Amino acid sequence: MHVHKQTNVQTNVSINDENAKLLIELGILDVIIKILHSKTKIDEEAIEASAQLLQQLSFTSAKDLRKNRDIMNELTELKSSKNTGISEAASFALLSIQGHSRTMGTSKKQIMISYSWEQQSLAKKLKSRLSDRGFDVWIDVEKMEGATVDAMAAAVEGSVAIIILVSEAYKESKNCRSEAVHARKCKKKEIYALAEPNYNPSTEGWLAFMMCDDLYYNLVGDFEKEAEKPIARMKKLVE
Repeated sequence: MHVHKQTNVQTNVSINDENAKLLIELGILDVIIKILHSKTKIDEEAIEASAQLLQQLSFTSAKDLRKNRDIMNELTELKSSKNTGISEAASFALLSIQGHSRTMGTSKKQIMISYSWEQQSLAKKLKSRLSDRGFDVWIDVEKMEGATVDAMAAAVEGSVAIIILVSEAYKESKNCRSEAVHARKCKKKEIYALAEPNYNPSTEGWLAFMMCDDLYYNLVGDFEKEAEKPIARMKKLVE
């Protein structure tokens, strides 16, 4: 139990990118390796917490993780876990560490919508509107687990652009961050749309850093009117 509690605390602390870097400097990878090497003796919650911590560390320390053979071997093994929480965290961590490696082409008409589960209704409305305008739209309508992460990565790589529905929940989600970071690594065109009333996307955090001073659209008010603005921009991007 002590190991489980300690790992959960470290997962929470590492949400801050600076703390994540500090944990690496303090030798957290050695601790995680010891935990995972003992996985037959500890409960799955501790293993899942370790996998989630590695996912969080992958955002800022991908090179350190990539060079650690023990970590990479453990993540590869965890990706095949029957526990969806473990396999999902391991899959996203490997995606951040390894980046894209596919050779598939990019569809000039395919658009991906990246969103937090809380905004699914809005995401579906936007998908319908884009489809009516002739775009092929990839959207995850089931919570991604395990191998489905690979489908998400392929969708990012096969899309000409990604629309990110900005919200507090999106900012706080490690999985959403993995999607956005993967799109940035693949040099995809990014369009941001506000999806939560009263949310200020310019607040501190990784999402604000990615958006920088980029233009974003507001889909919270009059959707029928406001949705046409990012669609018009999308048309210009694919021309």
